[in-house]
Amino acid sequence: MFINASYKVDEYELVGLGDSITTGYGVNYDSAYLSQVGNYLKEKFLNKKIIVSNKAINGQKSNELLQYIKSDNEIRTKITNADLIVVSIGGNDFLNIITNIFDVNFNEKLNVVGNNLLENMDDIYNELFSLNQDTKLIVIPLYNPYTDIFKKYPNHLNKFNDIKSDYLNQINSYPQKIYSPIIIGNVLEKDENLVEGLDPHPNIKGHNLIATEVIQIIDDIYEVKIVDNELTNPKKINWIKIGIITIIVVFVLKVVYTIFRK
Repeated sequence: MFINASYKVDEYELVGLGDSITTGYGVNYDSAYLSQVGNYLKEKFLNKKIIVSNKAINGQKSNELLQYIKSDNEIRTKITNADLIVVSIGGNDFLNIITNIFDVNFNEKLNVVGNNLLENMDDIYNELFSLNQDTKLIVIPLYNPYTDIFKKYPNHLNKFNDIKSDYLNQINSYPQKIYSPIIIGNVLEKDENLVEGLDPHPNIKGHNLIATEVIQIIDDIYEVKIVDNELTNPKKINWIKIGIITIIVVFVLKVVYTIFRK
């Protein structure tokens, strides 16, 4: 299925930003979701050179990503040239306070971190689109890798769920279109999609889930499809069908006319 990026004749660049979810920490290179998405592009984008630039950094927080985008000339150039950017960020912002879940002021601390995250995300989006207003941006939503622990503290769980919702609401309300695989925020939290124990990272199955959802978004974004290396516009296909039907009708009418003349 896919892609019309006619302003770039020979290349299509995918850039990954953010934390260890995008670096693929804990799984091999080919299993990481960004690699899977890159391979999908190569299969579908047969007439283009696909460039996959994974610029994510293990442990990166939202304020660090913002500073990275603002100050690193190499990454700014990558963003400027990117046809598609995928970002995972925010989880590390909360890791330092998770160990204090027994604190009576835990919800207040969650709220502070959540508000700071949303402020940083707004600045990140502004910065990305100021560098490249034509890029497609996909943001991996927040998920809670410690739901089993949080379930023992319903108030804390509700607060974190509110933050997850605010994160998605911000994406949906941003003036320029941002895409996000909403289902990941809940499904990825299941133990079967995470590394065992207290490790918050997705396992291979989790990366497969993310890749599947991101690829679905990519398919939904682009209306033009590539078939046998040719760009085929659905509207043109409809006109071809109309033309064929017209020819058939004219032929039938000529046959009928000939019969009646006899």
